[in-house]
Amino acid sequence: MIITRVRWAWYRVPFKVPYETARGAVTHRQGIIVRLETDAGVHGLGEGSLDPSESEDALSVLQSHIQTIGSYLTREPFDDLSDVLGPYLQGGEAARAANCAFETAIGDAATRTADCRLAEMMRYQPETGRLSVTRAEVPVNATIAVFKRTVPWPRLRRSPSASRA
Repeated sequence: MIITRVRWAWYRVPFKVPYETARGAVTHRQGIIVRLETDAGVHGLGEGSLDPSESEDALSVLQSHIQTIGSYLTREPFDDLSDVLGPYLQGGEAARAANCAFETAIGDAATRTADCRLAEMMRYQPETGRLSVTRAEVPVNATIAVFKRTVPWPRLRRSPSASRA
């Protein structure tokens, strides 16, 4: 699978009724939807969002990470997806949100390519041929970690237009 194009768009969804958190009242959810396209004509969608109490500066950092990763995935050669996304797991909240957006979009594209649901692919155990992870075993916000442990990432290759520096 070759990622040929990455697009993204901001969203902001106001809640009908605010809810209270330890950081204050939350009135909306805001973030970025990432859409990547592959050489097979398949697309994948992912979302990166921050805690609503984060500043506008943090949202700018998220946008910068999305742009950097998207540019790299379509322009630079890489052998392993973790080489590209790994550093974003160690950063701040904006870096981790950008990482999640791309991991989810890539996972979505992989399941569309395999013609199955993401939940099925995340739970499939190739050694047994069965779905063995139940919903109760997957902690909140841990779906991508489970996906990485149970299913090999699709083999990604650089875009034909990419060149080594």
